[in-house]
Amino acid sequence: MILNIANNTDKLSATLHNNGKTEVYECTLTFCNNPVCTCGVITLDLVRIQDKDDTGKFEPFRVDIDIYNRSIADDSKGKVRQEDLQFAMMFLDQLDDDDYQFLNDIYCDHKHKITEKSLPEEIEAHFEYDEVEDKNLMHVYNGVLPYGDTLTINLNGMRFILLDQYCMKPGCPCTETILDIFAVNESGEHEKALCAFSVQYKKRQWETIESFSPDMNLKTIKTAVEQQMPDIYERLNKRHLRLKSIYAHNKKRDYAPNQKLHIPKVGRNDPCPCGSGKKYKKCCSV
Repeated sequence: MILNIANNTDKLSATLHNNGKTEVYECTLTFCNNPVCTCGVITLDLVRIQDKDDTGKFEPFRVDIDIYNRSIADDSKGKVRQEDLQFAMMFLDQLDDDDYQFLNDIYCDHKHKITEKSLPEEIEAHFEYDEVEDKNLMHVYNGVLPYGDTLTINLNGMRFILLDQYCMKPGCPCTETILDIFAVNESGEHEKALCAFSVQYKKRQWETIESFSPDMNLKTIKTAVEQQMPDIYERLNKRHLRLKSIYAHNKKRDYAPNQKLHIPKVGRNDPCPCGSGKKYKKCCSV
C-alpha cells in the first residue's frame, strides 16, 4: 500500500518507487460534488516533498482516477500534460487492492456527506415521469440517492441489505414501503432478492409479497429489523417524504406531460388542410 495518513497531521501521502528511488508525495484529493453522480472519479494533486521550497511554490502532478474501473478517468485523457499522464500511469501501476479500498471508502464517505446535507431542490435526480404519473411507478431510495444511508440487518451471521421503494406522486397519501431483502456477499455486493414485504410504516403493519426461503419469513425479518433499527418506521417515513420532495422539485423543473395534438375539425366544403387548394371533400376526405 502506497497511500498513508499521518497520525499526527491527518495529511495524506504517497510513497512511490521511481527508477530505483523512493519518493514521498503529499496528496490533496478533490471529488465530484454531485450527490447522484456515480462517476467514481477522484482527482489527486501530488507534490514531491523534496521539491517544496521555502516559498511554497510548486507544480503538482495531477492524477484523475476512476476508482471503480481502476484506471485513468476517461475525461482526463488528452486533456492533461504529458508529464501528468506519464506520472499517472506510474502511480496507478503501484496502487494495490488496499489503496483502492482506501480511496473507495474516502470517496463514498464524501458522497454520503454531500447527499445527506443536500436540499431536495439541489438534487438533480432521474425519474421516469410518465411511468410515475400514469402507472404509479415506485422508486428505490438508494436508486435515486446512491450514496444515501442504506438499511442493513445481520441475521444468522450474514448481512442483508433492505432496498426500500416508494410511491413518488406528490398528492398521493399512501404510507407504503416495499422492502426487498438481499443477502450481501463478501465483496459487499448484494445478490438476488430473497424476499419482499409491503410495510405500512404509519400503522407498522407488514405483509409478505414473496419469499424464496423458509428462513426469511415475515416474523423473522420484522423482528430483526425492529430490534436492530428501533427507529425504522420513522426512518421510512422520512425517506419517503424526502424522495417525494426531490421528485416534486425535479418534476417542476424537467417534466412536461405529453399533450394530445389538437386537430381542428375540417368541413367538407372547407379548403383542404394539405394545401392543395381543393375543397376537403374532393381531396383528402376521399
